[in-house]
Amino acid sequence: MPPFLRGRWGKLATIASTSEVYYSIFCWNVHQFRMRPPQILPAPLISS
Repeated sequence: MPPFLRGRWGKLATIASTSEVYYSIFCWNVHQFRMRPPQILPAPLISS
């Protein structure tokens, strides 16, 4: 494989792996948020 193709594919693989990690973290956070009961605090009452 030529070096420029190897660099291009390496960059694509790095972008794909990092986006996959971010996507899994995002899905895990959404899952954790859904599992917990929503704690909605009245913000105007706290700020006043």
